Amino acid sequence: MKPVTAALALLTVTAGLAAHPHTFINTRLELTFTETEFNGFWIDWEFDPVFTDMIAEYYDSNGDGSYSAAETQEVYKDAFSNLANYHYFTRVFQNGREYPTETVKDFSVYIHNGLLHYRFFVAHTADIPAPGRKETLNIAIFDETYFCAVDYFNDTPVTVQKPETVHVAYTFEENVKRRIEYPTNDATAAMGITYPTELVVTFSIKE
Repeated sequence: MKPVTAALALLTVTAGLAAHPHTFINTRLELTFTETEFNGFWIDWEFDPVFTDMIAEYYDSNGDGSYSAAETQEVYKDAFSNLANYHYFTRVFQNGREYPTETVKDFSVYIHNGLLHYRFFVAHTADIPAPGRKETLNIAIFDETYFCAVDYFNDTPVTVQKPETVHVAYTFEENVKRRIEYPTNDATAAMGITYPTELVVTFSIKE
C-alpha cells in the first residue's frame, strides 16, 4: 500500500478525525439525453491544491503533469475505488425513490489550470414522457461525513447534451431535510451543520 492510500482511503475512513472539511471539490455535471430517455450524467471533480499535490507526488511517476493509462489505473485503485462504499458521493432521487450510485464507468484523471480532475460517468435511465407531461429527478452529490466539501463551479456548473426535440430545465436547491453534522474547531459549537445542494432536473418533449 502506498503511503498516500492511508491518508486517502478515499477521503472518508478518517472522517472522525479533527475539524471538517479536509478536502474541497468543485463539481461540474454533463447531463446526457437521447430522443427518448435520460441516460445518465458525467461528473467532473476539481480538487484543491493540497489533494492535487498529494496525488501527483505518488502517482505521476514521471512528473510530466499528466496521467498515463497505467497511472490512472493506480489512482483509480488507491484513491477512488473506495468511494464505492459511499456511493461515489452521488445519489439520484426520482418519484419518491432514492437510487444510490453503485457503479461508475470511464474513469479518467487529468490536470487543468494546475488542479487535479476526476471524470466519470454515472448511468441512470429515465424515460422522457409524452408531450404535455414532464419528468423530474434530483441529483445529490455530497459526503455524508463532510470530510469532503462538495460544491459546484460558479462558471457553467451544468452542461446538457440532448437532441433538439427535448426540453431540459434545471435549478439548484438546498435540501434542508438532509442535515449533515460535522466536527469543528469552534469552541462555542460542538458540531457544525450543513445541507447538501441538489440539482433538480426537469425534462420533457418539446411541443
